[in-house]
Amino acid sequence: MSRRTLISIISTIAIWGFLGAVIFLSLNRLNTAPQSDTPVADTSLRYLAVGDSYTIGTSVETRENWPSQLTTKLVAGGIQIRLVDTIAQNGWTTTDLLETGLTRIADSKYDLITLQIGVNDWVQKVPISDFTRRVEEIVDKLVPQLPDSTRLVLISIPDLSSAPAAVAFGDRLTILKGISSFNIALKDLAARRQVTFVDIYDISQRMRNLDSYIAADNLHPSGKMYYLWVERIYPVVRELVK
Repeated sequence: MSRRTLISIISTIAIWGFLGAVIFLSLNRLNTAPQSDTPVADTSLRYLAVGDSYTIGTSVETRENWPSQLTTKLVAGGIQIRLVDTIAQNGWTTTDLLETGLTRIADSKYDLITLQIGVNDWVQKVPISDFTRRVEEIVDKLVPQLPDSTRLVLISIPDLSSAPAAVAFGDRLTILKGISSFNIALKDLAARRQVTFVDIYDISQRMRNLDSYIAADNLHPSGKMYYLWVERIYPVVRELVK
């Protein structure tokens, strides 16, 4: 082989090697393009649950309380939503909620708020007129945080008398009459203020007939009972946020 031929072969190999390296580096740059440091916006709907022991689910696991179960069911139904906060505490009355709980939402915006409050007002013998006025104040604070008033969902007070430990608060007839009068006031208020009302009172009365519907403290509902509430609340809420 002549020297000229050898040089020609080496030159050809070098050229093709150079071109291959260029192609490889170009492809590699495409595959390793720098990622943007800009965080991806969370487009999930924001859900706030407000209330008392029934909202936090006293004596059950957090995942078993009804706001958590509702969120899970909405997500399973194709609604992109997050339970971003729960403003509730065992024993809270409407006064507690106004003076302590709602101070946390001044600069917040939500797509859905549920409110269930009142059983402790009745237990503490708050006059129904005072109770109604305070719920109105709560509504006044919550509605501006929403796209429209209908996305504030007011849940009725369950039948306290159906729980075995409720005997500590009076006889069954007295409890029935008191809770029912509070629920009538809540339903009327919801219609007047154009917020959504969901009544779970009749479902809660099943606690009287089946131990599995009662939590270990013999006073609050079990996760199984909360599931039945969600079955009624879910279709209403889904229509509001879909």
